[in-house]
Amino acid sequence: MAFSEYFTLLSILPAFDLDLTMLETNYFAAQRRFHPDRFVGKPEAERIAALEQSTSVNQGYETLKDPYKRAQYLLLLQGIFVGTEKDNVKPSHELLTEVMEFRESMEAAKAATELYALADELEEMHQRLQRLISVAYGKAQWDKMAQLVLKLGYVQKIQQDLTLRMKK
Repeated sequence: MAFSEYFTLLSILPAFDLDLTMLETNYFAAQRRFHPDRFVGKPEAERIAALEQSTSVNQGYETLKDPYKRAQYLLLLQGIFVGTEKDNVKPSHELLTEVMEFRESMEAAKAATELYALADELEEMHQRLQRLISVAYGKAQWDKMAQLVLKLGYVQKIQQDLTLRMKK
């Protein structure tokens, strides 16, 4: 199934801001409709088609439930690749500098309180970026949205690294 069909497959209008409860409900409905067990005893072509549909339902749900992946996907529908091997958007100098500064702050932090403060700052940034991505999507500002999505990806990676560091 083509990428452009995830919203259709899950009966959701294309948007960045989604009702995640509706998405989940529609996911389970689609899974019931296309689950391969329902096609046991059917001709092979129908079984294969059901398996492909079921796989697409799973991929679509995993993509749309995650804000970062959803934003990437919405950009992909516009022919813009962000956070993939095929990127056609490069991070700005300002973004790279900001990422480097966050990483340096993380490395320089000695006390747990410093790490927690940085984690709080990153979470606030994460939430703010999602709001900004929503606005950019609503205004079809694809270049701006692409830079925001790049930044969200960097923030998520730093958050993951910080979480690992805090567990040590």
